[in-house]
Amino acid sequence: MACPRGMCKVFYALKEEAKNHFPDNPDVKYSAVSGFVFLRFFAPAILSPRLFRLRKDNPDSLVSRTLTLISKTIQTLGNHVKKDVLTTSSIKEDYMVPLYESILNAEHVNGIKMFLDIVSSSSNANAKDPEAPIVLKEGYMIKRAQGRKKLFAVKNFKKRWFRLTNHELTYSKGSDCSALCTIAVDKILAVEKVQEDSFHMQNVS
Repeated sequence: MACPRGMCKVFYALKEEAKNHFPDNPDVKYSAVSGFVFLRFFAPAILSPRLFRLRKDNPDSLVSRTLTLISKTIQTLGNHVKKDVLTTSSIKEDYMVPLYESILNAEHVNGIKMFLDIVSSSSNANAKDPEAPIVLKEGYMIKRAQGRKKLFAVKNFKKRWFRLTNHELTYSKGSDCSALCTIAVDKILAVEKVQEDSFHMQNVS
């Protein structure tokens, strides 16, 4: 998931201000960020795809109506409204209630919160008040040893546990072991896809 660093910094500052002003409300940091992300970016792009160069022409009235309902649904999910708050009196379209009830569950709400945490995270692990790192992806991969210059040396492949957070990339012998190597995210200059058939192995890094 890629978010411009400048926007991450803005969202992070907004989240921190919301937390400081409303320390007793744990959800206010999500509301502050989602108000910008969903209302100012996602919703306009869905409602006006031509304006954002997502399509060459304007949608017809039927498609526009569908896009409007999609936009409302995404905004509702982005605002993590709980199901018990939704009633027919608060929703203009009664036929949308079953949809809201099916998507506004703990799994989807936690997924939205995770997304908002990621786009509003600080990648600077050495910040004065660093936030807890957010694990983006982790799992076992096969690592090839580097720096071996012996002409006929056997290639050294080892199974390692890789963990990518918004702060750093690390690998270790196992999920519960200490890191053998740590690379700060802002030090990663490029990522290249490895041709797995070159090593006759899968998940080579």
